[in-house]
Amino acid sequence: MPAPLSADRRVDKALRQILERALPGVRGLLDPYRPRLIFLGGSAALGEAVGWDTGAGHPLLLSDLDLSVVTDDPVPAAIRAEVDRWCRAPDGPGAGYAGGADVVTVGTYAASSLGGETPTPGVYDFARHGRVLWGDGRLLGHFLPGRLAEIEPAGIGFYEGVRLVGNRSLELLRVSPPPHQGGGRELLALDRARAFFTLAKACAGLWTASLIFEGRYVAGWGRRAALLDAPAGDAAAESTPEIREAALLWGAFLRAPSEATLPQAGKRLSSFRDGLAAWFDLLVRR
Repeated sequence: MPAPLSADRRVDKALRQILERALPGVRGLLDPYRPRLIFLGGSAALGEAVGWDTGAGHPLLLSDLDLSVVTDDPVPAAIRAEVDRWCRAPDGPGAGYAGGADVVTVGTYAASSLGGETPTPGVYDFARHGRVLWGDGRLLGHFLPGRLAEIEPAGIGFYEGVRLVGNRSLELLRVSPPPHQGGGRELLALDRARAFFTLAKACAGLWTASLIFEGRYVAGWGRRAALLDAPAGDAAAESTPEIREAALLWGAFLRAPSEATLPQAGKRLSSFRDGLAAWFDLLVRR
């Protein structure tokens, strides 16, 4: 796997080391169900994984390692839960890394069921950009067979944009402590990093959802961020200025999370509030 998982060399090194621990463990737990392929999706597969720069020589890991396993036999829910517990265990693959306990996620697919997936952004992204880690890479071509060309940019369903904003909003509601400074107890470093990262993803999610609505979806935050620079006079750009401003505000932070790249304190929460209001207006106009 020569291509980097992250532009940050420290994040890349940590994630590769966690993968080296995770792969044999996941294969062992799922061996009775005859694994045929393990691949990586998400931001790491696109080389966009990030961590919070602590200035202390080690990053707090924020991006997931989204692993998927194709097996000959369906994996029961109880076994999937067992795999999840092992990934999150104190002695699991992320042990010894700040934030490592929550990094590895594992999904499973039965080989006999491939091809009937709903074209969500996540499924589209890994079908086109997934990285084979072990096994028969040809099976990746069985996801969304013959449909990839029609999906980008216009084939992600409208409802997927609605679902994305709902999920990001729920993640934001679950953040504890809240993503702001001043008053109350001092935020722990990892809690603080995750809180701001969740808020940044919520703002970016509004932009992604608007691209889905407009039939302009593309894989990867880097490519979606490039669309924020649409020239003045572009009808799509003018239709959602608050959404664009929220995504632009958090753009530098999403590329390299740190204290130095945080937006101005007074605009952090208001950017999501104003962007969400604009998104609801966009939803009503459809």
